Amino acid sequence: MKYIKEIFKKIPILLKIILFSLRVVVFFQTILDIVIDKSKRHCKDADIRLSYIGHHTNHGSVSDQDFFFTFIKGLTGEKVAISWYKPSLIISSPYGNYLVYMLLIALLRFSKAPMLFFSGENLHSDYYLTYKNYLNGLPDQALGFDYNSPYADRFPLWLLYIFSGDFIAKASQKDIKIRLKKIEASSFLDKEKFAAMIARHDGVGPVSRSEITMSLNKIYPVSCAGRLMHNDNLLIEDFEDNKIEYLKDFVFNICPENSSTSGYVTEKLFESFEAGCIPIYWGDSNPESDIINHKRIIFWQEEGDNKENLQIVKKLYKDKNYRKEFLKESIFIEGADKIIYNYFLILRHKITKLLESSV
Repeated sequence: MKYIKEIFKKIPILLKIILFSLRVVVFFQTILDIVIDKSKRHCKDADIRLSYIGHHTNHGSVSDQDFFFTFIKGLTGEKVAISWYKPSLIISSPYGNYLVYMLLIALLRFSKAPMLFFSGENLHSDYYLTYKNYLNGLPDQALGFDYNSPYADRFPLWLLYIFSGDFIAKASQKDIKIRLKKIEASSFLDKEKFAAMIARHDGVGPVSRSEITMSLNKIYPVSCAGRLMHNDNLLIEDFEDNKIEYLKDFVFNICPENSSTSGYVTEKLFESFEAGCIPIYWGDSNPESDIINHKRIIFWQEEGDNKENLQIVKKLYKDKNYRKEFLKESIFIEGADKIIYNYFLILRHKITKLLESSV
């Protein structure tokens, strides 16, 4: 028994060793990709060649369905390929690895190609502090969650989830309005199931997904289709890992962020809305205030017992008339389409400038 306890004590250390080993592999794989593509002049006939490095943009796993690939293809109408041979643009993102960080710095200093740095992560969390200043302003263009950053323009991750790359490349403000109305219509889907929670881990913030789930379990059992607190196989077996389709059966979606920083709003809220769920949320205390109607969100409180929230959840689930009144509130506030359209215009302008600078 004592021997088993000693093994369990060593598990965190073992996990760190495994994670570090995987990151070293990513580093050397990137070097290998660069050497092979350059030596073989891979995709030399393409009009635009994109190179990828980082967590969201790992070169070896990127396909022609990647957001930036489809966006640039839709924006330019040209033949686009993924290659390190004379890249037109290097697309990078943070990766929790000092080796990859140093490789990014080296590429910035010695590569002739322009670089776009995109962060889908909270760069103010301990894990990504190395990237807090978006590589110190070295990339030709940086995009992330931060408001008024001297190093980056704001382009939050959730935009990539509810709009495809080719849509953002061409959409008018009217197209966006139609898309938002379609999301609004999802609120009135017929639902019987209580609440879902889909997550791989508990996050690093003071509010955990497990904590919220256990509180809601006192009202009715929560379906957990991810690795965390797993008790439901239907997401894979019946919905082929399509999260939105799976969530359409549920009244609530438990969707706190991994951490909380002003501006850090991921896809979680918007996936809830698209599936017609009422989000039970913790994160930025004022998420996308110029886009989302906060009356359509149940904000889980960091302090206190959340008794009032639990009473509201219980009444919304049991009383369909009460729920109907709650859902009459619009998800998106007036002018949301214009704000989103401005994000699209900025991205089009910035990417066009980057591509022109590589010619």
